[in-house]
Amino acid sequence: MSHDPVGNQPAAERPRHTPGPWSVYKEDNGYYIRYEEGASHGYLLRLYDDGPTTLANALLIASAPRLKEALERLLFGLGINSGHLKPNDPVCREARAALALAR
Repeated sequence: MSHDPVGNQPAAERPRHTPGPWSVYKEDNGYYIRYEEGASHGYLLRLYDDGPTTLANALLIASAPRLKEALERLLFGLGINSGHLKPNDPVCREARAALALAR
């Protein structure tokens, strides 16, 4: 088993993620992350319920597409254009690095 971080690949070589929105559903002994695209849907991931953090983890994972979109809008729209943030501010560099991993 390889322990190399997948995010180290060049962005062009990484597959695209399944578009959002993603939802969380409780079934049997775990939680499912589900996507919906028009009339179609499918399951992305199952988390076995192994304690009090499982639901919180499922909700965080399911929010990923919305968080990515919000960060892109904030970074490339409101934040820099408002004059309150500068492109080289540490928070902007961190946001760009996080978005690079998600792309």
